[in-house]
Amino acid sequence: MERGHRPPAAIDSFAATTCCLGVRLESNGKWRVYAPHGLADVFNLVVRPNPVLAPSAVYETKTARWRGQWPELTVLPWPEQPRSNASER
Repeated sequence: MERGHRPPAAIDSFAATTCCLGVRLESNGKWRVYAPHGLADVFNLVVRPNPVLAPSAVYETKTARWRGQWPELTVLPWPEQPRSNASER
């Protein structure tokens, strides 16, 4: 595998869906874009968590740093875990 090339599976595991983005110049001179969550959040400066594959601590650490660099970001909170109701068991 080429150095610096990440397969889509690795990109899909990034802590924020906004970061799940890959761009590569193909040998034919065309750009290939991999953006499984679209590009709207990127262009609108919205950071959205990827709770399926990443731990909340990683997301919280990264977004705290990013807010310091880019105060105009809108950082969405990590979703709360659904509470199980013992009486429903």
